[in-house]
Amino acid sequence: MNTYIAKWIRIIEEMKNDNTYKTAWGRGIVECVFLGEYTALDQNVIVKQSDVANKMIKYYWNQTFFFGLEQGKNPVILQHVQAMIDKYKEEVSVYPVPWDKAEPYFFKHRSYYDKHVKAILRNAKTNVCPRFLRVGKDTLDVYQIDDKNKTLMFNLDDIEEIKEFAFVLAKLFNYKWAQLLERYNTAPKIASKVNAAAEQKVKRQSLQKYKQVLLEFFHDTEIRDFYTGEVIEKEDIHVDHVIPWSFIYSDEIWNLVVTKSNNNLSKSNRPPTQEEIEKLKLRNLQLLDKLPDKKHEKYKKSIQYALNEKLLDKLFVNMKG
Repeated sequence: MNTYIAKWIRIIEEMKNDNTYKTAWGRGIVECVFLGEYTALDQNVIVKQSDVANKMIKYYWNQTFFFGLEQGKNPVILQHVQAMIDKYKEEVSVYPVPWDKAEPYFFKHRSYYDKHVKAILRNAKTNVCPRFLRVGKDTLDVYQIDDKNKTLMFNLDDIEEIKEFAFVLAKLFNYKWAQLLERYNTAPKIASKVNAAAEQKVKRQSLQKYKQVLLEFFHDTEIRDFYTGEVIEKEDIHVDHVIPWSFIYSDEIWNLVVTKSNNNLSKSNRPPTQEEIEKLKLRNLQLLDKLPDKKHEKYKKSIQYALNEKLLDKLFVNMKG
């Protein structure tokens, strides 16, 4: 491996696990280069710091809006992203969407968006951009800083090296980020969530197939809301994660129940109560007994595994921290 990429790896390896700002900064640079978001001038290449900030906003937006991940020492950028999330919730929808879906809204409100980017870069000028290069007593020259024009400067050969090793560098930054987040979050699948947030793979899947299975549970009785016991009309049936999807980051039959649409929407990411966990465990025992063996063998195995391993109890404890 050449000496230039070795410098990047040393920076990643020796990052302190107390703040995610430098991790996001480095990950953003790599993504900008990989996507060709730069200007080439002879043997020099210019990357706008605002383009790096845009990538960082994406990472924090997805990690916060979808997964509610705590970032340790609350970085300044997260305060701005949280303000953007609050504005989006107020004016568009409380339902989480990935950054690529929300970005057009903020580009329509360009002055508001630019205000936050400028604030992020003011902080980065002192706390991130130069500090990213410092490892112990050394300063590693992976880029040059042009504060006046708010750009980063590279030579063309180094850009080609970043492109060649972009996948490896991105994964190393994600891994470092996940390591840090494990100190502040008890949720499962931290590494998967970090990867998904960076790569825009946070789309939730349809629960229709699970809905059909769950309704078979009521084949000889009225369909009743898991939370309230109310009878539900067929056109008002929703499927809900008792332990929020944002925490578990998966769709599992043993964590899914039927409820009325307004109950599902009002519940949002509210953690379950102990009573609801106990009620769900009982429901799972009944579901295990009622579902046909051959037709739903994989679901029955999943439910049995969850019961045997006491997964609901473990996840509930983790949610409480």
